[in-house]
Amino acid sequence: MRQRFRLMLKDERGASLLEYIIIVCLASIAAIAALSSMGNKVNNTFLSNDANQIPG
Repeated sequence: MRQRFRLMLKDERGASLLEYIIIVCLASIAAIAALSSMGNKVNNTFLSNDANQIPG
């Protein structure tokens, strides 16, 4: 079992796949952070405009 793990660590064929997975994960995290921040700003903008324009 240990020998297979060592061979897997030395094998560089899967390195590019792992790198792509890491890039996709980082891009996903950045997109989620940007969209949630932008979503809150848009939501606050519409809520503040609606509260000012529509009589309660």
